[in-house]
Amino acid sequence: MIGCYCRVSTTNQNLERQLSSTTDYASDDLEGEPAEIDVYRDKSNGTNTQRDGYLDLLDDVEADIIDTVVVHEISRLVRLLQDLERTISMIIDHGAEVHFVRDWLSFGTGDDDPMSRLKCKCSARSPNGKLE
Repeated sequence: MIGCYCRVSTTNQNLERQLSSTTDYASDDLEGEPAEIDVYRDKSNGTNTQRDGYLDLLDDVEADIIDTVVVHEISRLVRLLQDLERTISMIIDHGAEVHFVRDWLSFGTGDDDPMSRLKCKCSARSPNGKLE
C-alpha cells in the first residue's frame, strides 16, 4: 500500500495541490492502483508531531500496512531536522520507502546517497531555527 501524506498549516489553506501531486506520483511513477493508495491529511503546524494524520501514517508503516510513503515536499512531513531524521529512519527501518515529489528525493529504495541526505537536511531546520 502507498500512503500519501498531505499537510497545510492553517485551516484556511487548501490540500488539493498536495493531494494531486502525491496521488499522481503514486499512480504514475510508482504504478499504484487507486485501491492501493491511502491518503493521510493534517491541518496543523509542521513542528507539532502529534498530528492525527501523521501519527496514523506512522502507525500504518509500523504495522506493515504502508510500504511506500509519498509526500509533496519535505516541509509538509515535518519541519524540524531531528523530527525529519527520526521519521525517515523509522520508515526505512520498517522496510518502507519515502518519496518527496517536489524535492526529487527518495529514501529506502536502495539508491540512497550522501548528497540526497545533505539536500534533505538542508530542507529542514533545527529547533533554534538555524541549519545544523
